[in-house]
Amino acid sequence: MYNDDKNLVKHSGYGSWNAAIGYQTRSVDVTLALTKLVGKEYWRSSSMAGTPRVFLLTASYKL
Repeated sequence: MYNDDKNLVKHSGYGSWNAAIGYQTRSVDVTLALTKLVGKEYWRSSSMAGTPRVFLLTASYKL
């Protein structure tokens, strides 16, 4: 990957591990997700940092 518009500054690639677990019944859905389980900080470009670790909890109820 290159880190500038002229493709002069090169940086190494990166990987990301994500996970999610959920529970479902007839009327309730609950999901817990975690992004970027392991790994170091990275830059998507010379002016944009990569996405940080995110915890996401979703719940829904069906009437």
